[in-house]
Amino acid sequence: MKIGGKYLTIIAIILVFVSACERSIFSKKLSPNYELNTYIYEILKGQKWYLWTDNVPEIDPESVWDSREYFDQLLYKEIDRWSYIDTKASHDAHYEEGKYVGFGFGYAWDLQMNLRVAYVFPNSPMSEKGVKRGYKISEIGGKKVSSLMNSGTLSAAFGAASAGVTVSFKVESPEGEQQTFSIVKREVFEKSVLVHKVFTSDNIKTGYLFLKSFIEPTKAELKTAFELFKQENVKRLIIDLRYNGGGTSYIIRAKPIKIR
Repeated sequence: MKIGGKYLTIIAIILVFVSACERSIFSKKLSPNYELNTYIYEILKGQKWYLWTDNVPEIDPESVWDSREYFDQLLYKEIDRWSYIDTKASHDAHYEEGKYVGFGFGYAWDLQMNLRVAYVFPNSPMSEKGVKRGYKISEIGGKKVSSLMNSGTLSAAFGAASAGVTVSFKVESPEGEQQTFSIVKREVFEKSVLVHKVFTSDNIKTGYLFLKSFIEPTKAELKTAFELFKQENVKRLIIDLRYNGGGTSYIIRAKPIKIR
C-alpha cells in the first residue's frame, strides 16, 4: 500500500507537470497581437461601426498571428473593397507630409473581379518597373490573387508596412504583356493631384483634375493645378474623385481658388 501510495503520488506530480508544460507551450503559440486582434474584432463586430457587421465571421483573436491578416479575414469581401488597417505613425506621416512606406501604387477590382493597378505614384518602386494604371495583378508573393482572396490573406501578402520588405508581383499590361519582378518597400511621397491637364472640345477649354486625397501637401498641388487652369482660361472643370480616400477636414474647407 505504501509503495502504491508513492506510485500514485509520482503519477499525480507528473500529470501536474505535463499540464503546466502544455499551458506553457500553448501560451507561446498565442498571437503576440492578441490584444490588438481583440480590439479589431470589437471595432468590426462588437461596436457596430462597420457597415457589414452582421457579415463579420467569428474568428478567435488568438488564432491568427498577423493582425493585418486577421483584419483581412474579418472583412466582408463580397462587397467591401475599401477597408484597410494602418499604424498611427504611418497615418500621421501620410496626412501631414504625404509620406508612407510602401510600393507606391493603389489597386481596385474591375467588373470581372480582376485586381487592377488604379494609380502609380511617381518615383516609387512600382513606377520604376514601368507599371501603369490598368495593369492586372495576377500573383503576389508567388501566390495567385484569387487564392489570396479566398484564404483572406490578400492584405498580409503585401507584407508589413516597413522599409526593406520585399514582395514579388506578376502583372499583365492591357496589351497582354506579362512581367514578374520583386520590389522593395521604401518611403514614398503620395501626390494628391495625380493628373491635371487641359483639353479642348467644341472650342471650349476644360480642366481635368484627378484628386487622390485631402492632405497637407494638397494645398500646394492644387495651387499649381489651378494656376495652369487660369493661364489656359478654362471654362469647365472636371474633378475626378473616384479613388479619393478622404483626408483632413480643414483641407476640404480651405479657401477656394478662383480660376477667373
